[in-house]
Amino acid sequence: MKKPRINKTAFKKSLWSSLSRVIGISLSAGAGSMIHRMVGDGLEGWSIAISMAMVSFFLMWFAEYERET
Repeated sequence: MKKPRINKTAFKKSLWSSLSRVIGISLSAGAGSMIHRMVGDGLEGWSIAISMAMVSFFLMWFAEYERET
């Protein structure tokens, strides 16, 4: 079975588009303040916020890559 080739131009476009969307969503959503109120300043709050940002980034990156190809 042949390994599918990755379109590098589409891959780079999807990376930058995903990054810009993640930044925009994280600035406008207000989820950070809700988590801060619920969990606090501790390590648990930071780990939840970071994991949410990473999951969001990779899901949007995949969606943008699929759109560009």
